[in-house]
Amino acid sequence: MTIDLQLATHKQQTRPATTSPAWNSQLFRRPRIQGYSKTRNGMDLITKQLRDSTWRRHEAHEKQLKHFLDRDRFQRNATWQGEYDRLTSQQTAAMQPFLHDRIEQLKDLLVR
Repeated sequence: MTIDLQLATHKQQTRPATTSPAWNSQLFRRPRIQGYSKTRNGMDLITKQLRDSTWRRHEAHEKQLKHFLDRDRFQRNATWQGEYDRLTSQQTAAMQPFLHDRIEQLKDLLVR
């Protein structure tokens, strides 16, 4: 308990240390750099909003494009698989060379 009281009186007796004395700031002047949020006329807010909206628009465009490409690929593969199933179920002697060539082509397309 006495140590706490001694520390408290010592703290009261000593003056607080200043981080930047007045003579230091006058001798070594350096330009203050304005932060991004301190520019005039709210241009920083406008540019930030434009940048964010551009990024969101780009991401939405990429997502929509990926969706359409995936849907197109799925539809193509479904069509090819349907044709492959239909050709494998048809076993006519007259169409056999054509069927075999087309089935091989569809196999190559489906594997890609």
